[in-house]
Amino acid sequence: VVGATTTLVSSHNDGEVIAMAHHGSVSKDRRKQIEEQLKRGELRCVVATSSLELGIDMGSVDLVIQVAVPLSVSSGLQRVGRADHKVGGVSHAVFYPVTRQQIIGMAASLESMRAGAIEPLTIPNNPLDVLAQQTVAAAAMEDLKPDAWYAEVRGSAPFAKLDRTMFDAVVGMMTGAYNSEDFSAFRPPLQMNEEAGLISARPGAQRLAVTSGGTIPDRGMYTVVLPEENAGSGPRKVGELDEEMVYESRVGDVITLGTSTWQIQEITRDRVIVVPAPGRTARLPFWHGDESGRDYRFGLIQGRLAGELGQALTSAVDSTDDVPAPHLHAAMVDRLKQDGLDDNAIGNLTRLLEEQRAATGTIPNDRTLVLERCRDEGGDWRIILHSPYGRRVHEPWALAITARIRRRYGFDAQAYATDDGIVLRLPDGYENLRAADILLFDVDDMQRVIETQIGGSVLYMARFRECAARSLFLPRTSPGRRVPLWQQRLRASQLLSAARTCRNFPLLLETARECLQDVYDLPALRTVMSGLNAGTIVVHEATTEAPSPFAENMLFGFVGSVMYQYDVPQAERSTQLLSMDPEVLERLLGTTDMASLLDQSAIAQVADELRGRTFWNTLPEDDVTGRITRYAKTHGPFTADEMIDELRLDAVRAVHVLDELDAKGKLLKGHFLAEKPGQQWLYIDVFRRIRTLSLAKARKAIKPVSQQSYQAFLLDRQGVGPVGAERYEGVDGLMRVIEQLEGVFLNAFVWESAVFPIRVRDYHPSMLDELIASGDVVWVGRKNNGTTSKEAGDIAFHPADSPLLAAYGGPASSEPSDSESLTVPEAVLSAFRNGGAFHARRLSALAQEAWQQHADVRVNPDTGEILFPTWDENQFEEALWALVWRGKITNGSFAPVRALARGDAAFRPSPHAVVPRWRSLHSRDGMGTRTGTSAAMGGLWSAVTASGETNDVGSDEPHGRERPQGNEERGIASVESLLDRYGIVAAPLIDKEDVPGGFSGLYPVLKRMGEHGMLVRGIFVQGFGAAQFARKDTIDALRDDHQGHSRSCVALDATDPANLTGAAIAWPEQRFMKPARRSGSIVVFRQGAPALFAVPKSHKIVGFTEDETVLRQSCAELGYALQRRSGGVSFSEMNGESLKRRNAYMRLLKSAGFTESPQGMRLYR
Repeated sequence: VVGATTTLVSSHNDGEVIAMAHHGSVSKDRRKQIEEQLKRGELRCVVATSSLELGIDMGSVDLVIQVAVPLSVSSGLQRVGRADHKVGGVSHAVFYPVTRQQIIGMAASLESMRAGAIEPLTIPNNPLDVLAQQTVAAAAMEDLKPDAWYAEVRGSAPFAKLDRTMFDAVVGMMTGAYNSEDFSAFRPPLQMNEEAGLISARPGAQRLAVTSGGTIPDRGMYTVVLPEENAGSGPRKVGELDEEMVYESRVGDVITLGTSTWQIQEITRDRVIVVPAPGRTARLPFWHGDESGRDYRFGLIQGRLAGELGQALTSAVDSTDDVPAPHLHAAMVDRLKQDGLDDNAIGNLTRLLEEQRAATGTIPNDRTLVLERCRDEGGDWRIILHSPYGRRVHEPWALAITARIRRRYGFDAQAYATDDGIVLRLPDGYENLRAADILLFDVDDMQRVIETQIGGSVLYMARFRECAARSLFLPRTSPGRRVPLWQQRLRASQLLSAARTCRNFPLLLETARECLQDVYDLPALRTVMSGLNAGTIVVHEATTEAPSPFAENMLFGFVGSVMYQYDVPQAERSTQLLSMDPEVLERLLGTTDMASLLDQSAIAQVADELRGRTFWNTLPEDDVTGRITRYAKTHGPFTADEMIDELRLDAVRAVHVLDELDAKGKLLKGHFLAEKPGQQWLYIDVFRRIRTLSLAKARKAIKPVSQQSYQAFLLDRQGVGPVGAERYEGVDGLMRVIEQLEGVFLNAFVWESAVFPIRVRDYHPSMLDELIASGDVVWVGRKNNGTTSKEAGDIAFHPADSPLLAAYGGPASSEPSDSESLTVPEAVLSAFRNGGAFHARRLSALAQEAWQQHADVRVNPDTGEILFPTWDENQFEEALWALVWRGKITNGSFAPVRALARGDAAFRPSPHAVVPRWRSLHSRDGMGTRTGTSAAMGGLWSAVTASGETNDVGSDEPHGRERPQGNEERGIASVESLLDRYGIVAAPLIDKEDVPGGFSGLYPVLKRMGEHGMLVRGIFVQGFGAAQFARKDTIDALRDDHQGHSRSCVALDATDPANLTGAAIAWPEQRFMKPARRSGSIVVFRQGAPALFAVPKSHKIVGFTEDETVLRQSCAELGYALQRRSGGVSFSEMNGESLKRRNAYMRLLKSAGFTESPQGMRLYR
């Protein structure tokens, strides 16, 4: 199967193509090409959506294959009619239901199609937005007399009963009758000539009617194209994506479009530029469809068929195994076969009906609804109403139900409406609500509730934007380009706020009419509710252990709806960072001197542009608030005295209005212009415009450096030096290194053999022990692989007062009840509930006491003895280390980690080959087996508390200051830590760090810090993406060529935080080896460029340069680094050549201190 996008990746022979895809996201030219190939018989099959349903001559088609139930009876007829579409032709089609329940819909649809029972045509009643659009179009051609135009409009069926007051309101809206300051941004396209009594067009009205006319709403599709250099002579367009899909995507993401995978290279205001990414794992795009739901009349037909099927269902005993076997009466089987169902479909349908009847006691139909109750996985209750009437009936019904539950019981019930019913989720304790309390309403009361609730719904907001665009009051396009949907939404929100201050604003009324008449089917709902109240429709209630077969499909949709409505699609660990409050961030970042943040020339430029702005309406003198608002919109920073003098306002009244606008968030006060003294005021939108221009100028002035230059800068920033030239000294120097590398997880051996020694001169483990024992530093463990707790994992270090320690969490704060049993790890954590630090033996005793207190106690039935579970020291040690690798527990010494890394843990097995699980309370060894304390169990153990205080040395003084523990503080601390470590923050560096939440999680903090002038956003390093953040002094240092960054060769462990190669920066190309970032491997840099890569474990070396001088210096530094970190090591190969025979590489290593040996070149310590 070949899609339109696949042809852009590679060519295919005609014989290879079985089918091609045809849908709305395929370009118009490509769709035309596919249609022509199908007509000529060159293409055997087309897989299409409703894009081929209407208005296209497809020529001779042999067979239509319909997957799932058609959207309507008329839609099904149209699709089947594509086959043998000629006079006297007979159309053939095969229908494939996707689920068993769809078989009922298929049968009902086929019977309706054969009977010609298509849905009735519904004509919109008084669509005021269409009236507004037609009025603009007519007035653009010639002036209109209101009375004559009203008479002409009423001559059309939709407006036959149009009230004159509503006609006048629409004309007033389009001619400027709503002319307050709130509407000043919405220039009406028409004007009323009061003297002549004519409706006239303003300049541009005709172009507006031509470019923005029509009734199909803008769904915000983004065009997906290839870069110009990749397209060649062929088409560039790949397809289209929904705006919300684009909003959730980032540059570098890989998506599937058509039948190929593509990597996003750039996202512009209306386009997504992609390049082919064959073989890459990709995300599937999504589009929001406009399926209106099942028609009420067809729902009655389907429900009636379900009832007849239920009556025809009987159970007979199978003679082979005496098991009741369900079957349908012969007459019903014949009817279904006439509908086209085969034996397999009839058998599946029969089993489905029997399973549903067994679960709920009856089969829901047009006269019997089923209210099913069952628990979900969280213990709450799902109330499922099985009803066939369609979503247009169920959605307003669900709206009324949720409003009633909120009013009566004080909580919001999650509701989900489908064509087959309604799903409600209620908390535990409300499962016994009667059906009448949930479902039944007085008909008139229900309609009033729905009309009241609809105004605050998401549906209303979306439909208002569409109505405003359709009426031409909010144009969808501007000359030469489409207005992005997000901008349309923003302007629609502004218009909605202004419109709600006016009584009977036409667009508000039209939006309500569209929701209540076109989207919802209130007359049908009133009919259903009247039947329920009269008893002609009954509700059968059932409680089930598991969802019934009919409920399964509804619950699947309910889960998907809740998932995408309430969750932000990010990695699991990003939840906390994504919940940051912007207002809290503002308070934490503090106030900013805007004069230093905003570019003064940008202020002048924007102020000049605003001076020429004109408005279509004139405000009255007594509209002080409107006049001050308009003054602020048309000026840069101003003082109150300047405004009062120019507008000639009363000072007291003017200052009061300024304060009101400040409280509403429309004005900012501060110091914006450096040369203007005193407090200044600035309109919020003007401020944003100036800030955007200021940031753009700042970014344009910055030229990015190469990745090699940044690597050299980073080595110098982190104090990495060659052997003997380390930056830091002593315990204070080590503390500075730990502060800079805070939160980085590395192998414990790498920290002390490679990372600390190349930064701290004459590093010794006792320095680290001193910092940990004094309580200045806390170490935290982590393990991502599946190794046992007895094997060492990765370690990170933190200053004891770091806010980032709160991310690990500590012991449980609540005491378990006596009835709850504890696992061994839970028992260990419970010992730290009140803080403290303990030796392993004491910790074991406390954990054992808690464990046995909550353990299940048994009684020997023969002797009556009380039996307690046995406490095993081996399990305790394993549990303790498991908690260490989960980041829950630490130690006041680093010696246990060293012992574990060396393999000196000396875990001792129980002296018994088989340990009985239960022992007598009075037995001598009933308290468990004791073992001696191993090296890996020494020191004082304590919890990694949320405040960062470990209390691991018994000190009376807290280690750090009291800190707030909000997500905002941790977000700022994360950014500060990354800036300290790398100088800049960019997506590739975040990915290398594996920071919780990723770059997207930290972006709100970075953005706010940029807005406050604390950071500058730009492109500072080539290839690190468009969104990079750094401080101004860091940018200056990065671009300073006279700093002399790491001119000498330096050797680092491949996993060292200062090494970006293999993570943010690609490995240099060579053919001898595939380098990898594994601990123990060594990278040698010279002036920021990798020159040598050595893998002692595989005894291989590869050089990234042919410069013999650089290689000689690199080999010498490699030798120094190896002598410092380990004993003898040998290499057998360099650049693919054996080191067991003489060559140039042997001479290089020999000059570096290596000697010849049978294994190759060996370095002795």
